[in-house]
Amino acid sequence: MLKIDQYEFKYVCDIMPETDDDGNIIEYYPQGLYRRKESVELHENGKGPFCGFKIPACWAGKEGVYCIYSDDQLVYVGECVDLSKRFNMGYGNISPRNC
Repeated sequence: MLKIDQYEFKYVCDIMPETDDDGNIIEYYPQGLYRRKESVELHENGKGPFCGFKIPACWAGKEGVYCIYSDDQLVYVGECVDLSKRFNMGYGNISPRNC
């Protein structure tokens, strides 16, 4: 349990990129899947490569405030209605339209 001021937060997991059977990070280039790729300019950071990551499915339907730490430093605080969707279909997945 982590406490920030008077608020307590449960630890969810380390955020780790998806890897193949040999432990190599799986790289994605989703911009090629975008159906309007010929008529819409690619974002300046849209070439990739990108990686994917997930949090455990047991967090589906859990709403509230979440914190992201990097090297023991608080780097982001957010709010969501479904933590699993926010990470597994949001942050952890770069869709072609976001390229």
